[in-house]
Amino acid sequence: MVRKIGLFLILVMCSLNFSGCIFLLAGGAVVVGGVGTAKWLSDKLVEEVNASYDRATQGARDGLNDLKLDITKVTTTDAVTEINCKYSDGRSVWVNIYHVSSNVSRLEVRVGVWGGQSEARQVLDGILEHLK
Repeated sequence: MVRKIGLFLILVMCSLNFSGCIFLLAGGAVVVGGVGTAKWLSDKLVEEVNASYDRATQGARDGLNDLKLDITKVTTTDAVTEINCKYSDGRSVWVNIYHVSSNVSRLEVRVGVWGGQSEARQVLDGILEHLK
């Protein structure tokens, strides 16, 4: 019985391979992965601001505090500060502040894994209020 199942699976794989369908299956996996990546990137908001790196970082902290978002982790290097916090419904919030030049910083905000662009806009707007 096991031998018959094994032969059947080999036959199915060979027929898929000879007909070219196995490449369609592999291509489909790549397309699905590409769609997921595109969705992930489209929900992240990015904005460059006329503020020094230190001022942008402090503005982000102040904005998140005003929105009553619980900051869970802050990682800082010379080039980037990553702030992780929780949104009111439990979704993760990621705020990255990048050093672009002495007077320019780039803010990247993302809320949740899927969707969350409107909430990310609220978070970004809250941060921008402190950078005026």
